[in-house]
Amino acid sequence: MMSIRSLRRVFSSNPIPESSTEQQNGLDYYQTLEFFKPIISLTKTPTYFKNISLVSLFPLLGGGISVIACPYLGLMPTLLPEIAKYTCVYAALHSTFLSGIHIGLGSVFYDPNLMNEDGQYIKKQLAFPLIVPVVNWALCCFMWAVPCSEIKFLSYLAAIGSVYVGTLALDTMYVVQRKTVPLWYRNWKVWMTIGSVSGLGLLIAGLYMHPELIIKIKYYDVKGLNEILEEQ
Repeated sequence: MMSIRSLRRVFSSNPIPESSTEQQNGLDYYQTLEFFKPIISLTKTPTYFKNISLVSLFPLLGGGISVIACPYLGLMPTLLPEIAKYTCVYAALHSTFLSGIHIGLGSVFYDPNLMNEDGQYIKKQLAFPLIVPVVNWALCCFMWAVPCSEIKFLSYLAAIGSVYVGTLALDTMYVVQRKTVPLWYRNWKVWMTIGSVSGLGLLIAGLYMHPELIIKIKYYDVKGLNEILEEQ
């Protein structure tokens, strides 16, 4: 089980005494919840957490901007379909990362003897970040398995965007109603969702501004990038 010292190191820059780690042992759910109030009540997002989050948005926003702008600039015409594809794959990884906070906090609050509604929510909080990658990778398999088309790309991007929005809705429940996630997490997740969905929106706009990219992606699905490069 993750200790309070580990969580403090992740979610706050304030030091915590060694004795606090020892006090955590043997606490039930409600005692643990009370014990973690200093972390749960934090309203300011840690600076390094913000920095890592901003960097994580670059591939999404960069991929979308590249697909829109590069055809006008005559840059990377051969690689643009691959950029579009792998931006989609990165979106699946990224949305999985954004739900991972619940593994740490849910494992701390989990109490096998708690059989009421609170216990059910903590089990859901532990299952939540495990379901997201399953959904995302199912979408990735769909993307590669089904022949490429406009509808396929639109469906895939809409589904990944729905995963971002859906996890935001569940996160809001755990922050506001259940109070088992730091208070700053809600606003941070709102901005991360806006940034992520904006990147997907740019990608959709780029694909429909340059429909020839979808044709090229379809061609790559059949022949493969290496063969296309050899032909050129």
